[in-house]
Amino acid sequence: MNNAESLELESETIDALPIINHFIDRLGLDEIIECAMPHADPSNHIMPYTSIGMLLRNIIIGRLPVYGFKDWITLFDPRLFNLKPEQVDYINDDRIGRALEKLFDTDRASLMTEIVLKSIREFDLKMDQFHNDSTSITFQGRYEDANGDKKRGKVTLKVTRGHNKDHRPDLKQLVFDLTVTSDGAVPIHYKGYDGNRTDDTTHVETWDTLRKLKGSPDFIYVADSKLCVSETMRYIGGEDGFFITVMPRTRSEDKWFREHIIDNKVSWDEVCRVQDPRKKNDTPETWRMVESPIPSKEGFRIAWVWSSIKTRHDQKSRQNTINKAISGLKGL
Repeated sequence: MNNAESLELESETIDALPIINHFIDRLGLDEIIECAMPHADPSNHIMPYTSIGMLLRNIIIGRLPVYGFKDWITLFDPRLFNLKPEQVDYINDDRIGRALEKLFDTDRASLMTEIVLKSIREFDLKMDQFHNDSTSITFQGRYEDANGDKKRGKVTLKVTRGHNKDHRPDLKQLVFDLTVTSDGAVPIHYKGYDGNRTDDTTHVETWDTLRKLKGSPDFIYVADSKLCVSETMRYIGGEDGFFITVMPRTRSEDKWFREHIIDNKVSWDEVCRVQDPRKKNDTPETWRMVESPIPSKEGFRIAWVWSSIKTRHDQKSRQNTINKAISGLKGL
């Protein structure tokens, strides 16, 4: 028998990597990236596609800067990253950076299309409804080289000031546009834009891409009020497409309906009722809808929706405003 004093305890982390690797394997993602990226010199200690695989897994569960990769990966069994134990010593931020440069030089549009199509086939995703939204990615620093000029023959993005959704107009940004399926909110299309690109100018390009993926315009495209632009809606409608958007308060149709319901009886139809299982004693959340007697100026249907949640929020907001006014009057 071995002497107890000669035994050593080794501890390794696995986290969610076995689950993540299961889905990566089903997609064949490591193989797709390996085929798409230029191969480095065989003497390279870690191939570029392996470095990209490490980066991908870190984005999902680690969210660490690249200079912290080595310390993070040493917590795990290296095989979870397709690494051999002796390769861990060669991990550094320069190596990750060089791998990203090689990824930049690939045909990234074709790479993304291949991954998306494999996802659709492998997981039998429903393609009947897509939801689109965008956000701003904020940067601190000068980023003088990120000026939108072509680099090695490829288009790049411009890091610049724009309508910052984090309410930081003092900082530069890029626009991150993402479309997901209604079937599980699976990302199906991504596009990065210059920091000063407005949302209302991106929808036609996104819709055209989704039509190519679907192979037809037979899907519902859902987006916020930035889709409610005459040119965009007419384009999608003219291509036999379908869309759902939110009408801005600045539209004349909005003002008309608000004045219309003051003097006219409107028959609201209940379309949805949801009971929160955690709050069984609470009143169910209710949605009602009525179609506007008049279409939009472009000729599209308008559906007005009443929500019990929105009603409660409005009541609370009004009461807070009243309380603030009373407090101010007392101070005066």
